[in-house]
Amino acid sequence: MRPRRFSGAAGRPPNFTISRQFVMRIAILGNSGSGKSTLAAWLSARSGAAQLDLDSVAWVPGEIAVARPAEHALADVQSFCSRYGDWVVEGCYTSLIEPALLHMPLLLFLNPGVDRCIANCQARPWEPQKYRSRQEQDERLGYLLAWVRDYYSRDGELSLVAHRACFDSYTERKQEVTEVPCLDRWMEGALLSRCSMPQSEALGGCYCREVRYAISGTPEQSLVCHCPDCRRSAGAQSVGWLLVRSEQFTLTSGTPKTFNSSAGVIRAFCGRCGTTLTWVGDKQPGRIDVTIGSLDDPNQFPPSRAVYRKHKVGWASEI
Repeated sequence: MRPRRFSGAAGRPPNFTISRQFVMRIAILGNSGSGKSTLAAWLSARSGAAQLDLDSVAWVPGEIAVARPAEHALADVQSFCSRYGDWVVEGCYTSLIEPALLHMPLLLFLNPGVDRCIANCQARPWEPQKYRSRQEQDERLGYLLAWVRDYYSRDGELSLVAHRACFDSYTERKQEVTEVPCLDRWMEGALLSRCSMPQSEALGGCYCREVRYAISGTPEQSLVCHCPDCRRSAGAQSVGWLLVRSEQFTLTSGTPKTFNSSAGVIRAFCGRCGTTLTWVGDKQPGRIDVTIGSLDDPNQFPPSRAVYRKHKVGWASEI
């Protein structure tokens, strides 16, 4: 059987289910007609992730082209991303995508070209959430097509220039999509490997085994930190961290010592052997970072990225 293909705003998604053993946070940026809504709906329907169309927070409901106050729209995006563990945010508003990027999602930049965007707009079914009738939608089609074409030459946050700058400056996981993908193959392969981590239980503790812990459920991220504070507190050139929600972490034996390594930051370690165990910060409420090196199996969750690379010691990559 030939796989059905994602065909943009008017396409019918394939019948493929994303397993809920994955954490999913994805931000989608692109021109009108690039396929953002279709892809977001496909992802949400097959994963159970919450979905946010940025049009719904940018404009006054029931009105045509009446913008909401920018601070209200930004607050709604921030609230949505904090409320849900798994989500998909899509739209063409650079200023509204940026608060979602603070949560370090996979950023997808849909850039299939003007001809594909025009064709998708022309084939769109009636969108009752945006237009009172199909007739009203058809009457505004000419304006929409002109807007799509102008994307490549205009300035401002709704332009190709702004989207490109946002994509290029984002240092976390990202992918530019210039061709229509086959979603069932794409999601099973590259996309899931970029934005998710398999669920498992993990056990760990300190060197002398006085302090032991268990981690349940799905870690949010696995990374390496090169910052000076982590380097000096651990006595190592860098530290691998597993990011989990506080309720996922349980001490099963022992009581670690703690100290404030900087304002609002508490690090925990074994008072007997000195093993660095966890990091908790005021700016990440409800989260706890656990050292990958203290896991019984450090290979269980290999890091997918690094932070504070400008502080990386020069010899680390030479050995």
